[in-house]
Amino acid sequence: MKQTKLNIVTKTEKYPIIIGNNIAKNTKKIIENHSIAFNNCLFLIDKNLNKKEIHQITSPFKKQGI
Repeated sequence: MKQTKLNIVTKTEKYPIIIGNNIAKNTKKIIENHSIAFNNCLFLIDKNLNKKEIHQITSPFKKQGI
């Protein structure tokens, strides 16, 4: 599956949702390429990811205090 970016627009905010396979390894790069800035985020992760992959996704953000 190719990466898909959905741009969500509400009355007060706008934000992207990125959907795709195998984006865990490139999460930080994807965020930098799309110029995404945030203080809080939500990762929706299914049961097919092991703890090592989840750590790869979340560790860059923990270092930044997010």
